[in-house]
Amino acid sequence: MCSVCATCRLGWIKNTRLEPYYWIDCGCDYGSPFEKKLMLQIKNLYCVRNAGTALERAVLVNLNLTVNKGEMVIIIGGNGAGKSTFFQALTGKMELSSGSIFLDGHDLNQCSLQRRAADIACVLQDPKSGTVSELTVYENLVLASQRGIGFNLARYHCGKQKSDLFEYLCRANIGLERHYDRLVGELSGGQRQSLSVLMAFLQPAKLILLDEITAALDPKSSQRVIALANEMVRANNQSCLMITHDLRQALAYGDRIVVLKNGAFEKEFSGAERDTLTLEGLQDVFEA
Repeated sequence: MCSVCATCRLGWIKNTRLEPYYWIDCGCDYGSPFEKKLMLQIKNLYCVRNAGTALERAVLVNLNLTVNKGEMVIIIGGNGAGKSTFFQALTGKMELSSGSIFLDGHDLNQCSLQRRAADIACVLQDPKSGTVSELTVYENLVLASQRGIGFNLARYHCGKQKSDLFEYLCRANIGLERHYDRLVGELSGGQRQSLSVLMAFLQPAKLILLDEITAALDPKSSQRVIALANEMVRANNQSCLMITHDLRQALAYGDRIVVLKNGAFEKEFSGAERDTLTLEGLQDVFEA
């Protein structure tokens, strides 16, 4: 869908259960959601910790990467490779030493944290990090619907908004609609992480960041959550970067796979090389 138009967004939610090739054109100027275009461009990115001290250390080194609209790029790497630091640089939590990050043509270095929050949605490893235990499922969805524009729960306690968000849950078809008025703290880890995924996609974002979203879950819940995230990315034709240690997930869901080692992108698998990549081959690169 378009990045801004609320009418397109509402039409999408109301007229499809995440079907990837259906769209209501409201006549806005933002165009089809399936146009192919460059969404994220990272150029010569460096990040240094403790700059100017004896403890100075480069944690991200000359990173260059592009992500097209609707593309899912998987980042793999061992502990301490710089994966989470890379996401912190994208969200503005880690200051750049040099280089640039452009999102949909806009220089993120010139954007406020509020603007970044509106344009970049994150799902973190811990299900508790992206949800509020003391609020209901509905209230958490309300907060997600206001990402980047300021929170106001009272404004959304109305029948139409509640029914629209309930319908959004129903169309996801994962059972959370049965817990609509339940406190999130009472949900299982898998249910809570599924809610985090739905919250990330509720407000249109230009980039989705998935940071080890199944690491804290049991195998059955992991499969449900990653399948939901993939379905949402494809249905909304959104750009996504996903960090994972699960090489099977990387092979199953990544349009491209990028290996991060010692803060640098060491290898990228794309095109024919990506299509013929095996688990054993990826394991060899990961462990090298």
